[in-house]
Amino acid sequence: MQNTTMQSIKLKTLDNITFDVSPATVKCSSTIQEMLLECEVENGAAIISLPDVHSTTLAKILIWAEHHKDEPVPVRREEMGDNTLTLSPWDIEYFKMDLTLLFDLMNAAENLDIEGIVHGSCKTVADLIKGKTTAEMREIFNIRCDLPGPNDYNNNNN
Repeated sequence: MQNTTMQSIKLKTLDNITFDVSPATVKCSSTIQEMLLECEVENGAAIISLPDVHSTTLAKILIWAEHHKDEPVPVRREEMGDNTLTLSPWDIEYFKMDLTLLFDLMNAAENLDIEGIVHGSCKTVADLIKGKTTAEMREIFNIRCDLPGPNDYNNNNN
């Protein structure tokens, strides 16, 4: 059972940066909640290592978590059914970021089981490519087209 005297949680990133956060801030992460059950507690603070999360990404996650800490944890994607996700104006602004950071955020949120960030980041990417041509999507995601051009085919009928 989680230690009720825990005053703060220390999250240590892959680049060895430590963040002090309140238990309320990280309630959005099922993974961190499970880790709290087995972590060491030192001077009233739990210490959790996040070896796959960079400090830049965790800082961005904690901004979202702090803003949403008083809200109920979002339902899992499987439970949403056909309901369309609507982002708040704050979330729309939050998810406006460099695509590299957005994908890092998406991966970290998936690993930490933070449904709200997973939902919001996926919706942001979906909205970004909605109505775009294949060429426009390749440009957005910086994907090189490696399909052969019309002059690359051998015109021999043999």
